[in-house]
Amino acid sequence: MRINSVHDAVTIRKYFPETVWKPKLQQLIDDRFAWYPLPDGATLDDYAEEDTRTQVETTDGVETTFEEVCLENPTSRIFRIGFKTVAELEYLMENGELGGK
Repeated sequence: MRINSVHDAVTIRKYFPETVWKPKLQQLIDDRFAWYPLPDGATLDDYAEEDTRTQVETTDGVETTFEEVCLENPTSRIFRIGFKTVAELEYLMENGELGGK
């Protein structure tokens, strides 16, 4: 079962048991983050330790270090299917109807 719209999310919440809808809707929330290169002028100290990582890539014996930060992806699935905020989906999960801001 794939959720392709806000209407699909409302329908699955309304007509399916919690064991079905809760993991599907929670995944939309959890998958909204992605790893991005550290912005210019920023340091790893500007972010919480769990939101950063350093990747080392070796190509032809040359090591390259990449510093990355985990940020909310504005084009993640939760937003592409029509939710404007995470709070809207959390409200749906909690109350079974659309609402929240």
